[in-house]
Amino acid sequence: MKQRKGKRSFIKRRMCSLFLVLVLLITFGVQPAFAATSYVSNISITLNVDPVPGESLPGLSVGYIGDDCDVMISNNSKYDIKSAKWSVSKEEVRLGGKYTMKITLEAINDYRFNSSYSSSKVTVKGGTFVSAQKQSSTKLVVTVKTKEAKGTLESPEEAYWVNYSYGRDKFGYAKWEDVDNAAYSNVRRFINQGTFPPVDAIRTEEFLNYFAYDYPAPRGNDPVSITTEVSNAPWNTQHKLVHIGIKAKEIATENLPASNLVFLIDVSGSMSDANKLPLLKSSLK
Repeated sequence: MKQRKGKRSFIKRRMCSLFLVLVLLITFGVQPAFAATSYVSNISITLNVDPVPGESLPGLSVGYIGDDCDVMISNNSKYDIKSAKWSVSKEEVRLGGKYTMKITLEAINDYRFNSSYSSSKVTVKGGTFVSAQKQSSTKLVVTVKTKEAKGTLESPEEAYWVNYSYGRDKFGYAKWEDVDNAAYSNVRRFINQGTFPPVDAIRTEEFLNYFAYDYPAPRGNDPVSITTEVSNAPWNTQHKLVHIGIKAKEIATENLPASNLVFLIDVSGSMSDANKLPLLKSSLK
């Protein structure tokens, strides 16, 4: 009888000890080893950046909603934003262009990132979701694209006068340059802003196309007139620059016979923007 009572007393003491240990664990916030891992299920990112056509991509600041930063997240207890950077930082913004950035997030408070995230799990306000790549259990890189860069195209600054004759009447009209000559205006803009133009912006053929040369018309039965000029090169007087200009006969367009028009359309990847080939397709429907 005494042996049975002693055994009960021993069990009672062990239970009291286990209860005391459990109370201490809860009191000091020690998590049990078998606690389930918590994962970040949904992600929300807000873009507050508007690339300006003709300028370089701006620097990116990160923060929380209300901080007036370029890239923001809501203040939450699951993940934080560490950085944001452009995929290509030295590109000049073009009208209608969309630009890619990579945003690094870090899981906090013992949360972990899933192995993958679909577009239904990542909300991007002010842009579109591209992909999410897990770097580690607590680090995630989200790739997004901005909305189309908005702005207005600059009006042509220069025109040239075209002399025109019809019968005995002579008159003229101003005509905008319709050849590729944008490089000259672009380089001039860089210089006026006090900066050197990028090497890729200097296109010699567009510099030449910018100016109206007013070549004389061919005479008599000559199909073309040829104008030549030779001068010393400004950067090296031992070199010569040769200017050769050719002008064909001007043909009156009022009574031309029916013509067959052939359109050559560029379908390369550079024409995939919404204001290029897709716009042309929609206009033909």
